[in-house]
Amino acid sequence: MLQEVLGDIRVPRIGCGQARTRPDALLADRGYTSRVNRAYLRERGIAAVIPEKSNE
Repeated sequence: MLQEVLGDIRVPRIGCGQARTRPDALLADRGYTSRVNRAYLRERGIAAVIPEKSNE
């Protein structure tokens, strides 16, 4: 689900230029702390700001 949401992001730039499709960082809750999500963010060069679950 995280991949689909990030794939749809288009943030227009002020003035000229192509819309941004990759945020600098992603702030999410503990529901998105899986290794798959963290690996995906790392591959795209996005800093993950996601707290760890207490049982991990």
